[in-house]
Amino acid sequence: MTAAATVGDRIDMGDGRVGIVVEVRGANLYTVSWSGGARSLVAPDNRARIEPGYFARLVEEAAAATRAARSQAAQRGWAIRRACAVGVSAATGC
Repeated sequence: MTAAATVGDRIDMGDGRVGIVVEVRGANLYTVSWSGGARSLVAPDNRARIEPGYFARLVEEAAAATRAARSQAAQRGWAIRRACAVGVSAATGC
């Protein structure tokens, strides 16, 4: 028997199907969203592997990438404003 899954866990059924648990219906009974967008009710057997917290990690990685991009944009904006302030207009387009 596989370990219990929670919403957001990745589940590999062991038969080529991989999805994300979107609802826990009962003991070892889950609604899973598959990669193609389809959903189905599954009761995993002993071949299934559950990866806890998979979706939460994806969300955190996306948030970190967004923060990094915003930080870079802010730094570029500051550098351009600084260059304009000291009169380096040809290089910055001020």
